Amino acid sequence: MIIAEKFIRAIEIDFLKFFYLPVPKNGTSSFKSLIFFLNYNQMYKDSEIYKILGIHAIYPTQHTLEKKYVKPYNFLQTHFKLKFLNYNSLFITRDPIERFLSGFNDRVLFQNKLKISYSNNFDKLNFFIDNFDKFLLENIDINWHFNSQYSFLKIYKKKYNKIIFIKLNKIRQFLFKNTKGVLKDRVVKFYEKDKYKINSTKSKKINSPMTVNDLNSGQIEFINSFYQKDFNLNL
Repeated sequence: MIIAEKFIRAIEIDFLKFFYLPVPKNGTSSFKSLIFFLNYNQMYKDSEIYKILGIHAIYPTQHTLEKKYVKPYNFLQTHFKLKFLNYNSLFITRDPIERFLSGFNDRVLFQNKLKISYSNNFDKLNFFIDNFDKFLLENIDINWHFNSQYSFLKIYKKKYNKIIFIKLNKIRQFLFKNTKGVLKDRVVKFYEKDKYKINSTKSKKINSPMTVNDLNSGQIEFINSFYQKDFNLNL
């Protein structure tokens, strides 16, 4: 169960005719920065608004924001755009093991959301896995970032259809194919700046982040079991 289900909304990208269906740890910050650039021809972090609002306040879906920021769902408008204006819904998928490690490196190691006292990252991971169900139930931040992609998809399907599934590492190719003119020029310009690549990770901020090669068979089995349905989402 996603505790903050009522705050989950698609982001309308009218110039691309898409409803973007964000999922935490599936490149949401990077993709929202891309949307900002396509809108304003300026990198979000180079803009004046960066000093005032976070990217998730500009394009909100997150549980941490005040309710006033979240755009109400409009059934008639959404239905009309999907049915008559050739809009589609875009759902970005990510390898579940890669996504889990991204969440662990960011929320547990870098941001230290759980205040785990172990000094060794491997021991922190074991403790996190051993208490995963408890954290998922009681901690809204962990619940938001570690719920399955499938759980988010089920919620989105209640409100949006015509869903296109795109792998995280295929976004650039997808945008090149589905844009033209000025928009395509901006997509090219965006990706020329290496530090803004979609597959970038906050794990780079951490000394010795956990990688797939650090996992033992038991840890991999846990991730495979919990995220079993995610492996079928065009992965």
